[in-house]
Amino acid sequence: MDTDRPAHDLLFGRDPGEEVPTHAHAAALRASFDTSCQRLAQLLERADAVLVGSGAGWSADSKLATYKDIAKVPALERAGLSYYDLCQTHWLLDDPSVFYGFWGSCLESYRNAVPHEGHAILKKWCEGKKARRSQYQGRFEEAGLWNFFIFSSNVDSHWRRDGLFEDASLFEFHGTVEDWCCSGTAGGHKLIPCCKKIWPVPADFRFEVDSNMRAESKDPQGGEAAREDLKEGFKEQCPFQVAKKKDPNRPRCPACSSLLRPRVLHFGDGKFFEREGELERFKRWKDCVWECMELCEASVGELNPSKHVLGKEDAFCLALLEFGCGLNVPTIRGEFARLVDLFPENCILARINPDFPLVLDTAERQKIEIMSSSLTVLQEVDSILCKTLK
Repeated sequence: MDTDRPAHDLLFGRDPGEEVPTHAHAAALRASFDTSCQRLAQLLERADAVLVGSGAGWSADSKLATYKDIAKVPALERAGLSYYDLCQTHWLLDDPSVFYGFWGSCLESYRNAVPHEGHAILKKWCEGKKARRSQYQGRFEEAGLWNFFIFSSNVDSHWRRDGLFEDASLFEFHGTVEDWCCSGTAGGHKLIPCCKKIWPVPADFRFEVDSNMRAESKDPQGGEAAREDLKEGFKEQCPFQVAKKKDPNRPRCPACSSLLRPRVLHFGDGKFFEREGELERFKRWKDCVWECMELCEASVGELNPSKHVLGKEDAFCLALLEFGCGLNVPTIRGEFARLVDLFPENCILARINPDFPLVLDTAERQKIEIMSSSLTVLQEVDSILCKTLK
């Protein structure tokens, strides 16, 4: 790796290469902060549709740990466990106390954290886009969608807090720790869930996690009490309310008595599933974008500066706002790169990241690179937009 580039400790230990700016390039990016924020404000005013991607760095502004820091607590460090080690479903069979200690702690920290102001700023921008009529907006409305969409890997459920964003404008593609489902432990080592039913965690439910980050079972019979409950007609009750009475650290599926798990994508997880209709809704949203691109005769897959959207008043403009998406889990970065490649003259990517803001192999007109935290950028751009409106 180029010694002029700062080193980064990535989750999987790979070399990030040129995706890390050199020290000189990083200094130039920080010096251009004001100019870049001005460009982003202009893009938002011009955009006919906005797709927001939020990664782990987005939640960092709410004082939540990112991938590399989430396991940095003494008990887990003593055990030599990383986030990658912990985010595995095998713990349900090997040592449920570790599994529920980790996810119980995550649930508590996510609930105690206050969603940062950036959520409300984006909601305000979303409402502004809905109120502004354009020749393209009807395509989204006909599909029951908004022209402002959140594509998020965050599992803290902060996007839904206090009714901020609803299904029509949100896809949490890694799931959320507020949703739990059958893990299939009753089926043995193959972990075969009996259903895809989702149980939300009640607001008053808490796992009892000790100082060693373990959530030990409170049932001396090793789950026999839960199986007896099923015989006594508890199948229709909330499994968390049943667990509170019997064994709060071992919520179980009412149908088969398997241990419950958060509906969160684990590493090597073949049993994860989205909420019904989520993936299809996001596909419909992208279909609407495609239809709008066709309507304005966008140059699909073709680089032609003369056809760039900012030089054509009636061309459909898609703004991609990428916040805190790093290299450990690059799903959003990959999705946004594909959209830029597909619509090179009608799509502009703004990548906001304090470590990895570079958009490689693209022309300057296609990108805005800002080396900063998400909240700092949102507050600055919102201030610019408010002054513009005045």
